[in-house]
Amino acid sequence: MENIVRAHVLVEGRVQGVGYRAFVHRNAVSEGLSGWVKNLSDGRVELEVQGSREKIDLFLVSLKKGPALAQVDQLHMKWLDIQEERDGFRIMDLW
Repeated sequence: MENIVRAHVLVEGRVQGVGYRAFVHRNAVSEGLSGWVKNLSDGRVELEVQGSREKIDLFLVSLKKGPALAQVDQLHMKWLDIQEERDGFRIMDLW
């Protein structure tokens, strides 16, 4: 059985207005991860993601790069308790 984990991530830098949420969504869906992503009013992006530890680790590496126009300065990540089965990954409305 896969080692399922859940992470909460805050992303700082030039991550709004550059397609960062769509980038996160695309990568999460392609890896079969569940969760959500949204912009915060202070310019950061917040997300939660759940899936296998191996896929989450690769996903976190992609978050540090971001799309071409983004500039990621910092990722703040913490592990959370997993939630019951969640399906899909969604982009949430602004803050």
